[in-house]
Amino acid sequence: MTCFASDRAPEKQSRAARPPLRFAVIGILIAAGLGGPTLAKVAAADQRKRVVVLYSFHTLMPVNIDRDRGLRRAFAEELGPNVDLDIEYLDLSRYGDDEYVRDWIILLQKKYADRQVDVVIPVAADAIEFTLAHRSVVFPDAPIVFCSAGVNLANVATSEPNVTGVAYRLDFDETLRAALHLYPQADHLLVIGGVSDQDNRIHALAESFATQYEQALQVDFLVGLPMAELLDRVANVDPQTVVLMLTYNKDTSGNNYVTRDVVEKVSGVCPAPVFGLWDSLLGHGIVGGSLIEVEAQGELAGRMAARVLRGERPSEIPVAGLDANQLMFDVRQLRRWGIREDSLPDGSIRRFREPSNWERYGWLIVATGTIVLLQSGLIAILLVNRFRRRRAEQALEANQDVTRRQRDELARVNRVATVGEFSTSIAHEVNQPLSAIVSNAQAALRLLRQSPPDTEEVAAALQDIANDGNRAAGILSRVRSLARKEQPTKMPLDLNEVVREVLRLAAPDTENRGIIIHEELDGSLPAVTGDKIELQQVILNLLINATQAMQDVDLQSRQITVRTTHDTASVELEVEDRGIGLADDQLTQIFNAFYTTRPGGIGMGLSISQSIVESHGGKIWATQNVDGGATFHVSLPAASIIGSNGPGLENLAINPGGSS
Repeated sequence: MTCFASDRAPEKQSRAARPPLRFAVIGILIAAGLGGPTLAKVAAADQRKRVVVLYSFHTLMPVNIDRDRGLRRAFAEELGPNVDLDIEYLDLSRYGDDEYVRDWIILLQKKYADRQVDVVIPVAADAIEFTLAHRSVVFPDAPIVFCSAGVNLANVATSEPNVTGVAYRLDFDETLRAALHLYPQADHLLVIGGVSDQDNRIHALAESFATQYEQALQVDFLVGLPMAELLDRVANVDPQTVVLMLTYNKDTSGNNYVTRDVVEKVSGVCPAPVFGLWDSLLGHGIVGGSLIEVEAQGELAGRMAARVLRGERPSEIPVAGLDANQLMFDVRQLRRWGIREDSLPDGSIRRFREPSNWERYGWLIVATGTIVLLQSGLIAILLVNRFRRRRAEQALEANQDVTRRQRDELARVNRVATVGEFSTSIAHEVNQPLSAIVSNAQAALRLLRQSPPDTEEVAAALQDIANDGNRAAGILSRVRSLARKEQPTKMPLDLNEVVREVLRLAAPDTENRGIIIHEELDGSLPAVTGDKIELQQVILNLLINATQAMQDVDLQSRQITVRTTHDTASVELEVEDRGIGLADDQLTQIFNAFYTTRPGGIGMGLSISQSIVESHGGKIWATQNVDGGATFHVSLPAASIIGSNGPGLENLAINPGGSS
């Protein structure tokens, strides 16, 4: 193990460079002499808790800022506004001679002579040692809650009465094990530190620990080098090196530094990854390590001090913080050195993860996409409306004569007219099995003429003939039952089965029109009491209206949903289309006799449907859909006999050809 240090001796800090502390002491003495009685009265009247915080370093030291943030958060949460914080920055690492220390003792004696100090919180080694050495003359009766003490110093401090606090453990082992795990090609360990009192204490600990790695690594130390020389040495290290950064408060030339600033410079020129021991260095060049959480130390000390202020004895509060190290890593540095995130030790915290493009610009992408979709939708709507308007104008001109002729046929029976709506589709549907029967018969004749006849094939052809005949008979049976003229006969009915029969009848027509029918039938539907033929007529009228309402819409929108639901007293049927919809004033007029919204219509279908529904003790009405089209509702009273369907909801899509 080698150690490199500058051969220049530290220069004595100029007395002229010290803060004008002596003048401050004189001013306090004068103020105390002139205003002593007044200050005493104020102190006696003030019942708030006073906490004196003694920082080892100067005001803007980053670790001071972090610890102070934690302290203030803890006091705000624990005690609210009932505490006064007096902050003193001793700066002993830069001005630590005996005379400077005596000046501080005099200043603190005069400043707090007439003030009740309830707790003293010395922060870091210099302030803790100062407080322990001079507490009898500065804060003789005040309990002490130290913050950020090494293990040895914490043991010394707690050996005195009325003292507790927050200690830390420099986790060299876990940090180096993580470093070698993440950067396994390393065969060299370089440790960098300064030469202040604090630097020397930490350097001694690191040097004793590094002996454990001398068998596996070449271990070198760079201690107290002036900045230019340090950066030059670091810039030329072997890339197969891991660098461990200690504190760097002073170099051998007497120049003072902030460790965070040194880390940034070292990391900027070093061709190997740099690791550290404090989380205040994370984000400033180190890859990470098992880090001491500086702000958390301050918060923990504040909460312990709050317990003391509430009456607990410091000796009854155990020292905390020794197990608070946390594996933390800078994701940016991991990427810089080609280290995969999934190779991090379990439980590691990742910091400074750069957001993805979606995380960074997601709102803009969504907004842009929404605007494009809205514009596209608006253009599509305008084009569809233009197309519909042209179609409507052409249909109006072409059907004016037809409309006049149809008005003369109002006496025609609506049921026959309803069947007539499907005559072409029915003829086409019947023609298919008839053609198949002819083909199979011809094939059977040819097979019989063979020598010897193929009886198996003949039997198969005859079976096909029988099947096709049954299929044609079923189609005609459904049409005949709908058109049969008989007196209404009411009986308990399964409305779902009535719907299915109508949909099978309507399937050929919907196929020709390119319409998809969705079934949403309530599987636990109660029975209704009614005439099957009349209810089929109502459902068929509603399907015809729905198909005609969608004749001018695009194919993708030609969809009808037939839905059944129920409550305790009634059964409801809904026929929902995505057609042109209805105006508000049409919702009630469409059930009037001879009122129609389409060219060629006679205006009787819905009027007759209303009469049928009301004769069954129900009601029928129409509503507009939010997203276009209309829904017709039929409500019928439930019978006392419950339908035989099993539980559950059938939700099937019927293709235009009628298959589910």
